[in-house]
Amino acid sequence: MNQTIKGRIAKINNGQVPEGYEKTSFGIFPCDWEKDKEFGELFDFYGGLGKSREELGDKGVCYLHYGDMHTNTFNKVTYEQYSHLPKYDIALKGNETYLMQDGDIAFLDASEDLGGTSRAVLIDNVDNKPFIAGLHTILAKEKQSVFSKYYKQYITLSQDVKKQFQKLAVGFKVYGLNRESIKKIKISYPKTEQEQSRIAQILMQWDKTIELQEKYIASLGNRKKALMQRLLTPKEGWGKVNLKDVCKIVTGKLDVNAMCINGQYPFFTCSKQVYKIDKYAFDCEALLIAGNGDIGDIKYYKGKFNAYQRTYVLYDFSIDIKYVMYFLEKNFDKSILKGTQKSSMPFIKLELLHNAEIYICDDFSKVVNILSQADQEITLQKQKLQKLIAQRKALMQVLLTGIVRVV
Repeated sequence: MNQTIKGRIAKINNGQVPEGYEKTSFGIFPCDWEKDKEFGELFDFYGGLGKSREELGDKGVCYLHYGDMHTNTFNKVTYEQYSHLPKYDIALKGNETYLMQDGDIAFLDASEDLGGTSRAVLIDNVDNKPFIAGLHTILAKEKQSVFSKYYKQYITLSQDVKKQFQKLAVGFKVYGLNRESIKKIKISYPKTEQEQSRIAQILMQWDKTIELQEKYIASLGNRKKALMQRLLTPKEGWGKVNLKDVCKIVTGKLDVNAMCINGQYPFFTCSKQVYKIDKYAFDCEALLIAGNGDIGDIKYYKGKFNAYQRTYVLYDFSIDIKYVMYFLEKNFDKSILKGTQKSSMPFIKLELLHNAEIYICDDFSKVVNILSQADQEITLQKQKLQKLIAQRKALMQVLLTGIVRVV
């Protein structure tokens, strides 16, 4: 980063306006950019076609469900790449407002976290094949050709724009935005298609690098599964014990509604999210198993922590704790989930954990060593991925605000 850019950033951080820049209602941008434009001036907004997962199948018209937007990291969705998405069997006239055309943007109207309220994807559908905006999505269609197509996938990703989404979101456990709210969001952007396209090209290169890293991590995960299949499939002569015979099993101590999320100790719940709270009930090496929610999810932790009362804590092992962890990872559905309580909210009964069968091989230390090395490589590559994501985030901030110009 050259001195000019460093000086520009320093001035903006000190509340000063650098030469050639102008202060707007929500940020500082180059004088030759279009500024303070509301989404309502730039786009027409339409609702998606609301259909539940149960109504979807593998035949019909490709359907973008809000759940698929939540669980994926893509900034643009192509018809070809995501044609494996669920389908809805419907006869179309072709003029339905929920049909997504090339260059449209799909927004979420609901998110379980504030960070997801600005989630949006560009529709890359060059041939304009039938593609439905689905449940809890809002479809934006450009009124006039203002933006370079691929620039549009980044227009909600600067911190200034994200803060506006978060300010307008309403709700407690689920945050919602409607079409009228999104229309009020203001953005600033380069006037020229050349600069927009150049910004998009740079960011798409980073997106591609991140995508390749994600695929590499997935391949390492598949390799680990293959190793587990080979090493942990019970064979003749293996010993067999019940889980209760090799460790203590208790439930967590806290009700999730009574916790204080502001401390230094991890708080494990039945979801993949881990909070920090101000007290701990355990100080040990343990496995934590989600009793409901992300049912069957297993975590290893060593140190001081607390746990939700529907999370099972396994500790004080008489055999290698990591061997048990790997064995459960591979055989969990067979050894425990087969007897899971069937209800509107399934949960694992304590007696099923007690009686879960653990098969012990002759040299389990060798198994643990091999699988631990696999885990270490996955962790290393995940750390590299997080660095790439952080670098892209920083790059987006300076490019999407014009701090760094790429004309």
